[in-house]
Formats: sequence, structure tokens, C-alpha cells
Amino acid sequence: MENYCVIFGSNGDVSPRERFDGRDGLILATVGGFYKAVEHGVLPDAVVGDFKDGETLDTDEFVVKIERDKADSALFAAVKVGLRRGCKTFVIYGTSGGLAPTAESFSALAYLDAHGARGFLVDGETIATVFSDGSLTLPETAVGTVSIFAYGGAAEGVTAKGFDGAAVPNALTAEQPPLPPIIAAGSKRGTTVAVRRGALLVVFGR
Repeated sequence: MENYCVIFGSNGDVSPRERFDGRDGLILATVGGFYKAVEHGVLPDAVVGDFKDGETLDTDEFVVKIERDKADSALFAAVKVGLRRGCKTFVIYGTSGGLAPTAESFSALAYLDAHGARGFLVDGETIATVFSDGSLTLPETAVGTVSIFAYGGAAEGVTAKGFDGAAVPNALTAEQPPLPPIIAAGSKRGTTVAVRRGALLVVFGR
């Protein structure tokens, strides 16, 4: 069972800081994301897509072919491959270019949360995650403004610890603007966001 799953798409900023040498995780890519990953020196374990119009790849690596008439996009098909392999943490690159891909990516984060996993969408220097009925401890690399949204409905019992700046109300609705508590550059240990009921979309810099 892999500890984590990395997914490369072809939209938006695909520029991972992380190295995946000697990893114990699973690395997947969409057809377009395969070349993005290779540009950064990462060879995916599998490529997921419908390979329309006779698309081929210059690789002998494992290919997961999805049917064109199926509801799953390449991103959701890759997410489901990772879940079947037992992954609990997902890091997703290159799926946030434009409104529709970004909205789909947020849905993928919520899908992962609903299936007992945690997903992180990385777009350049910004990271987003969705979680429900629990807490998130920000990494020490988090910097700048943290935006907190209710996701998919009302969120109750919202708390934020270790922040400088704005106080967080106990309840949020999806219609409210994001809340921007400020954290110091380099972050603080134990900086957490929690929700007792409902889901939150949290966006932070790194």
C-alpha cells in the first residue's frame, strides 16, 4: 500500500518543489500531464486517459485507459486509482488552469475527503484542500494569508488556532467572503483550522 499519491495534470502551473526520488508513493498522470511530469524529471507509474484520436505516449509505462462515454474525467479516474491502491494523501499538480478545471479539482478534493483521504491541490505557490468534520494542521512552510471558505453548505464549530489577525466566526456559510487570518512568514507550529460539522475549503501560500 502506497503512503501517498501524486497526480500530474496539464492545466495551470505545474512546478513541483518536491523531489520524488526513492519514494514509497504512487505517481499518476493524465495524458497531457505525463509530459509535464517528465519535464520536471518525474516518471509517472501510470498514465490515465481516454487516448482520443489515436493519442500515444513515448513510454512503456502502465496505461489506464478510460472509456469516452464514462462519467469520470481523467482526474477523477486517477483519484480512484489512487484510492484503490490504498493511498490516503494526494498531491495534485496542473489541474487548476481556468474556471472549469479548478472547479473540478475542488470537487476532487471533496471526493477524497468523503472517501477518507486528504487531497492537496498545488498551483504554483498556492495550496488548497477540502476537509470536513475534523482539523487541518498547516505545514511550517505555509506563509501569508490563509483563506477559509465554507464548502458545499454551512460549516459549524469553526476554529482557528495559532493565527495572527482576523478572528474566525463559529459558523460560516457558502455565501460569505473568505476569511483571511494572517500567519507569519515561515508559519508557526500548531497552526490549525478545525470544523465540527460541515466542510471547509482552505487556501494558503507556501
